[in-house]
Amino acid sequence: SGQKSLKKVLKNTEKNILQASSELKDIVVESGNMAESLFERVDTGYKELEEEIKGLSNVEKVLLNTADSVMDTKRKIEFGVQQIIFKVSELIELSGGEMDE
Repeated sequence: SGQKSLKKVLKNTEKNILQASSELKDIVVESGNMAESLFERVDTGYKELEEEIKGLSNVEKVLLNTADSVMDTKRKIEFGVQQIIFKVSELIELSGGEMDE
């Protein structure tokens, strides 16, 4: 009868080891799935961030181009004003008048 109970103990132990091993396998698989899902989310986040940065870079280019255009227009206007002052001065001189500064 001692042999029978030893056999029973071994059977139960084997059953417990197999069950624990199966549970462990499930945990490992589940952890793998969670890690994969997390990686995908991080990857997606990086891609979105990259797009945002590209967008900001484009905005910066547009702003710089706009600033250049504004400065260019300002120079043209200043030049135009100088030309007008020059012509008006010329006309006043020709008509014999004087121009206030």
